[in-house]
Amino acid sequence: MRARSIPFLEEKRHSCVDLLAEGSLHWRVSPEEYFGSYTENAFTAEVKGKTAVREKGKLFPLQATLQQNASQVFLLSLNEEMVGYPFVKIKAPAGTSVELVFGESHAPGSLLPMHVWPGNAARLTTADGITEFEAFDWEAVKDLAVLVRGSGMAEILDAGVTRITVPFPRKPDFRCSDDV
Repeated sequence: MRARSIPFLEEKRHSCVDLLAEGSLHWRVSPEEYFGSYTENAFTAEVKGKTAVREKGKLFPLQATLQQNASQVFLLSLNEEMVGYPFVKIKAPAGTSVELVFGESHAPGSLLPMHVWPGNAARLTTADGITEFEAFDWEAVKDLAVLVRGSGMAEILDAGVTRITVPFPRKPDFRCSDDV
């Protein structure tokens, strides 16, 4: 028997650190149809940009006024690409629909990450009060869009990625036959 040489995975929560854009998507088809087949021209986007200047480290909570036929969108950034499980913590009325859309980059002036395809989104329906959700599969994420729709008011209390790392010891070994 040999001793284990690969360390156990480490998981650490990283909250998004920047609000890149805010706005709303007005749906021409149901969001379920869009996220099921990525129908072209499924919505019109109303981009508001950054509506509030926030102190560093004080991104949350984000306030959302909910509508049934539109999703309020917050495009958030981790400022570096990470591999892990996207998560969100939200306080909302029962039945509020939340979509997390994740990607590795975004186009300036857009509300959604680029190259979104099936599997780059997760949907949840909230219970009344605080709901916490973490995706079941790991993803490569730099930008995270949180889409919220329903009725009433909601607060996004936290969103980000539970990062997965393998803590290999870093022992450099440099060899060169040339005189240095």
